Amino acid sequence: MYKKNGSIIFILSLLTSLVNAQTVVDYYAWNPPNPACDVLAAAVNISGIQHQSQIGQTYYSTSARSLSMDCRYVSSSSYLGMKYRLAYNFKQGYSYEIKVNANVNVHANGVDQDPRLRLDLSNNSGGGAGTVCNGPQSVNPSFAGNPAAQKIDDVTLRNYTFSFGTLGINSSTLEISCIPYAGAGTKTVGISRITITEIPPPVSFAIASSHTSIPCGSSTPVTFTVNNGGSGTPTGYTWNLGPTPNGWLYNGTAAPATIPTLATQNTIQLTPVCGSTLSNVSATVTANGVNYTTNSSAVTVTLPDLSINGSDALCSGSSPYFINNLPCNAAVSWQATPSGIVTFGSPNDPQTSISPSGTGQVSITATITNVCGETVVKTKNIAVGIPSMSDGTFTKNGQLYPLAIFNSTNTLCQNVQSVVTGTWQSATSVVWSGPGYSHPSVWQDYGFNNTTKISTMQLHIYQTPGTGYWTVTGSNGCGSTSYTVAFDAAVCSGDPCTYYRVSPNPSKDGDIVIISKPAPIECPPIDPLITRVNIYDQNGTLIKTKLNGKTNNTSLQMPTTKKGFMIVEIVSGKHTEKHKIIVQ
Repeated sequence: MYKKNGSIIFILSLLTSLVNAQTVVDYYAWNPPNPACDVLAAAVNISGIQHQSQIGQTYYSTSARSLSMDCRYVSSSSYLGMKYRLAYNFKQGYSYEIKVNANVNVHANGVDQDPRLRLDLSNNSGGGAGTVCNGPQSVNPSFAGNPAAQKIDDVTLRNYTFSFGTLGINSSTLEISCIPYAGAGTKTVGISRITITEIPPPVSFAIASSHTSIPCGSSTPVTFTVNNGGSGTPTGYTWNLGPTPNGWLYNGTAAPATIPTLATQNTIQLTPVCGSTLSNVSATVTANGVNYTTNSSAVTVTLPDLSINGSDALCSGSSPYFINNLPCNAAVSWQATPSGIVTFGSPNDPQTSISPSGTGQVSITATITNVCGETVVKTKNIAVGIPSMSDGTFTKNGQLYPLAIFNSTNTLCQNVQSVVTGTWQSATSVVWSGPGYSHPSVWQDYGFNNTTKISTMQLHIYQTPGTGYWTVTGSNGCGSTSYTVAFDAAVCSGDPCTYYRVSPNPSKDGDIVIISKPAPIECPPIDPLITRVNIYDQNGTLIKTKLNGKTNNTSLQMPTTKKGFMIVEIVSGKHTEKHKIIVQ
């Protein structure tokens, strides 16, 4: 099955055979009077086939009434024989069986000295040199060929069969050679008759697809084609569509059960009747006086591939929207969610116009009924107007805050990663860029989710004071909108950029161990070697200090006379961090 010019095309086929054609060259019936010593020296027509000698003299035996050829072995370098040709149109793609009714004048039992007969197809024409009454001449001594040479080993006439498989090219000549066997004396081969059986390739009306699928409600014409891949010559076609009504239109009217077409018309174009059950299609081909019936192309109806056709962005004015592959009897109703952003020109027609009445993202829904007896719902998202960011947030110390834009500044915690998001209306892509000046920070645009319409940026500012300016831009098919967002950093409690772990916590006997640990990737690097540890009570009074020999871990005993929490201060170079420890 394939499509051409919007029509669906199916190819039907069937395999069968034709009657083989035969041509008989009868030298016995020819019996020329007073034959010359080289009877084929000049071109001669025998049984309607032109003959001519090519090597040596081919003569006619009036007593045996056969065409005769002599051959003789002289030495390993001298094989003498005869060859003649006959003109025949051997066709490419055909195969041939050639029977030569022949004998040899002398046969010796137990010793192989019999001559060989070799048949070759060629496109050589005309006669050869030295063919006038000089007896046998030098010949190609090869017994090889396709088919190979055959030994003529019977003094009584009998048939020797040569089979030529399917020909790759056309040939115009059959060459017949008499070749001596090594060591043999003169032998004579007599040929009484040659029968050429022409075997054509099979008649082929092959069916390309035994199953034909047509979308329900389709009114696209379907072209069925009978492809003759063989040698049959059709004289007419009869298309079988089944009892009426069969669900097809032919030339605009209800199709009958059978439709005859001429030999030159191997195709038929049928149009499905909307909502009808379609019958299978076959054809009866008349070729060479024989009727051949193809197998049926089984027709089934399938659900069409439905979709909403229209622009993804609605900027201004109205745009048309319709359903692709809509069945002929189907009905459509249109809706939009959320409401108030667009209006429909014809909300209950298969094709409608949509106009903007607001801005934002809207989902268009088409409810399609009577689709092969089913209801199908299709949706399409449309960006209406240029994008706008309707809401934005950022995190500060684990809390969520509204995002201020343009003339306001958002304050973050120094050394604390913040997640910044924006919710957009009608955007199809969003990008962040910045900062507006060199500000010690790590930030990354984590992209835009086109389903949730949320853009995400992660930001980590290392030092204060200073304000950085970032720009977020949303775009769609109607244009783009940019917002400037300012961020400043402040020192906040609960800094997550910690580089040490203190355990156990709580501590029952006052023993604690301090071990360095990897900090979050957004935190600035430090020298992890501990130089000093201070212990403070809950009032902030220093109660113990331990100097450390610059190692990345240490242990110490906290005072156990005081219960409650204590502050462990770890000093490493210029870095200081504090941990609250419960003493039980």
